[in-house]
Amino acid sequence: MLTVENASKCDDNVELCPGRCQLKKRLRAEIIAHQDTRRKVEGLVMEAKRKDEEIRQCKEHIAELVLHSEAQSLLFQEKYQEMEHMVSKQNFGSHESNSESVHTKVEKPSGRTRGSGSPFRCISSIVQQMNSEKDQEISLGRQRIEELEALLSDKQKQICLLTSRLAAVDSMTHDVIRELLGVKLDMTNYANLLDQEEVHKLLVASQEQIEQSKAKDEELDVLKEQFGHLIQERDR
Repeated sequence: MLTVENASKCDDNVELCPGRCQLKKRLRAEIIAHQDTRRKVEGLVMEAKRKDEEIRQCKEHIAELVLHSEAQSLLFQEKYQEMEHMVSKQNFGSHESNSESVHTKVEKPSGRTRGSGSPFRCISSIVQQMNSEKDQEISLGRQRIEELEALLSDKQKQICLLTSRLAAVDSMTHDVIRELLGVKLDMTNYANLLDQEEVHKLLVASQEQIEQSKAKDEELDVLKEQFGHLIQERDR
């Protein structure tokens, strides 16, 4: 009788095992997905930090280029003004000679001025070329910054998306854990119920055995009494 009941109890546990195993597998898969998503988020955060550092370095480089370009432009302007001042002084000195030579010397300085204007134009063209090169380099640097900022924005969107997915995975994990706890509680209650039924059945069986033992004792007493009567009748 007890063997049959124990076998029935094992069968009930076997029926509950597949659902429990399935929940464990689901929980394990959710935990793995949770870990993978967290690693991706950490990688994207590190990459975003690297891009921020690269953008900062590009901005510093552009600022240095701008300062260097401005300094060179000021230097060339000062040299240009000095040379212009020297030419004007030379022209002014030539005008203080006699009136006869003024006309001829006015023409010569004018020719000299035209001739000396070519170095000024050369210097001006060099300055413009250098400024153009600096502007082009600055433009390329700004374009690179815009590309990095766009990439950083895309990475931040991916981080937000993965963070939301991570929150969803956390919620699903908590749901699975609650389901597992519920199944465990149900199994515990079921086991307690089976134990209570088992104890009750044992008590009933024990009571029946006690009553059977009492009945046998009473029957034995009756037989002893009958046997005593038979002996007494035989002795008479």
